[in-house]
This record gives sequence, structure tokens and C-alpha cells, in this order.
Amino acid sequence: MRDEIEAKCRRDQRFSEVRRVMKTAGSRLVTLADDVDHELASALRVVSGIPARERLETPRDLGEVVVIAHGIKMARSGVDAYLLIDDRDAQRRAHRAARTIAKEQQRNPSIGNIRILSSVTILRALIDLEEITHIEGLRKTFNKLHTTSWSLEKSDLNDLENYFRSTRKSRP
Repeated sequence: MRDEIEAKCRRDQRFSEVRRVMKTAGSRLVTLADDVDHELASALRVVSGIPARERLETPRDLGEVVVIAHGIKMARSGVDAYLLIDDRDAQRRAHRAARTIAKEQQRNPSIGNIRILSSVTILRALIDLEEITHIEGLRKTFNKLHTTSWSLEKSDLNDLENYFRSTRKSRP
């Protein structure tokens, strides 16, 4: 995935910040392997419904599909996978994968979970943790994310502002 991330950063100016974040994070940020082993190929088939080799030749939504497949592979190895996905179609695919893993867990309790996060759920968590302490900070952070995400909508900002206000009312 590192190769795909680098290529995206070169092609699209909106992603120039990603390169800086990757450099700053260093070894704390693990990028997914580009190599397709048997487990990942099996997971790719679960996500896409076609053989991995065939799916890898189709660039449309490939990044999201591979991320979800890595989540399946991780869960099957006993690790909880947290997938940050904003694209609505990819979220639906990821939720289907999570349901598949949940069914597998009934037969094998050592299997991990797949949790799907979005920029909205991250922003809600930052509000809950009081990392975002004022509405202007919420708007600024949202607008910065909005420039790189086709899936974040202005209605999401309205919902987040309402959530922010409601959490402030319930605090002493």
C-alpha cells in the first residue's frame, strides 16, 4: 500500500500532507503490505466475489477493497482490525466483511473483530475526549478533512455541530 499512497500523493496535491504525516509518524505508522499471500487472496475473494488476481487488475476502488481484505486477514489471525473508511460504498463492503467475520467467530472465538471508523466517528471521539473544545476548532478540522474526502458532506458538519452542542449541555 505504501506504493499506492506515494503515487496518490504525487498525483493529487490534496494528499501532499499525507507524505509529511507518514514521515513524522515513522515506524509508529504501519502501512499495509503490497504482497498478496494466500490469506490476503482469500480475503480479497470474500470482499470482491472474484479471484484476487482478477480483482487486482481492476483499479476502481482497489485501495478500499485491499484495506478491507487486510482487515479480514488481521481478524482471522486473532487481531482486532480498525478500518478508517469514509467512502460510503466501501463502508457497506466493510460492514459486510465484519458480519462475515462475526459469523466465523461463532465457530472460532479466537478470531478478532473488524471495526469500521470514519472521519465523523473520529471527530465525535475527539469531541468526547475534549480534544476539540470549541465549535470553531471543529469547523476548522472538518473543513481540512473535507478537502481530501469526497464522502464527507456539509450535513455531516451540521450533525457534528449538533453533537458538540449536545455534549456540552450534558456536562456540569
